[in-house]
Amino acid sequence: MVAQRQIIDGFTASWRFLAPAWRGAWAAIGLSATLVAFWLTLSAEAPQSPWRPVSLISTLAVLLVAQGGLLKIALHRGEPGLGGLSVSRAHIRLLIVWLLTGVLMAILLLLALVVAFSVAYGVASAGVGFVAGEPLTWPHAVDDRGRVVLGGVALLGVVGLAWAWARVSFAPAATIDLGRVQVLSTWPMTRTLAWQIIAGNLAIGVAPAAVVVVLDVAHRAFLSGYGAAGWIGNGAVGLAIAGLWLPMNVALMTYFYRRTPAEPSSPGLR
Repeated sequence: MVAQRQIIDGFTASWRFLAPAWRGAWAAIGLSATLVAFWLTLSAEAPQSPWRPVSLISTLAVLLVAQGGLLKIALHRGEPGLGGLSVSRAHIRLLIVWLLTGVLMAILLLLALVVAFSVAYGVASAGVGFVAGEPLTWPHAVDDRGRVVLGGVALLGVVGLAWAWARVSFAPAATIDLGRVQVLSTWPMTRTLAWQIIAGNLAIGVAPAAVVVVLDVAHRAFLSGYGAAGWIGNGAVGLAIAGLWLPMNVALMTYFYRRTPAEPSSPGLR
């Protein structure tokens, strides 16, 4: 019951934060949504464009600035600047957090893939028609029971990666709050909150996903013959990500972070 109460209260806090988030970081949110829409449109209409990677980097940079400003608002750690667009040393620390978290998750993903491949090879080798020297025979050698085993391994891998992400998910909030880089040092803080964090993030993802689906269906039904249809759909995705999910995620993680009994056990990188 306590865990359910925490998820509900965190979800409520996420919705309540939307208004102050837009008031304090309206420019960063609006620019982030626009850049997300532009990158999606460019990827769909000109995937070979040399501007595509530049657009992606610009989008991620502005999302980083927006997250930093929103965390300052949520944690009451200074002013986010005009419309949330100011850049400070806090954003550099946040960038380091992004990079370190990405490296950690990439390592865990590679380990999961190695395990999955090993299991897949073992399952295939027990099947009919398997020839070790001919990889094209491996998929056909996996029978129904083998597919069940592989499905279970894949599910465990996804759950394990989600759990590992949840264990370090306080890193952005702790970094802004304490003024020093925190990643693995936040691991002990989420010892009893990992599943609540995962459930809470799934809950706050419902509304942005619903907005995207509804607006996508509407623009395909009423504007399918207009050139602006793609921009409208991608704009909906941009608003859902930057205008709904990002502020709600910041509020949710701040809610859980404030309810931890102690600061990270490691001093981190200053």
